[in-house]
Amino acid sequence: MSGVVALFTLSVPVAMIGTGLLLEAFHPPAAVTALASVLLAGVLVAGTRRNLRQARWPADNAQQ
Repeated sequence: MSGVVALFTLSVPVAMIGTGLLLEAFHPPAAVTALASVLLAGVLVAGTRRNLRQARWPADNAQQ
């Protein structure tokens, strides 16, 4: 659990630095489009995986 918290704690400043560098290198509309494209790619990958779309919670298995 502490590893997850450390990862989240480090990811926020890294993301802010990366976004700042992206905004320095490109015009804001292009930077926002690039970020939206990365998020869209993640959603599309997750949407094509059946095991992610039909995930079952452990509590669901206990009720059956």
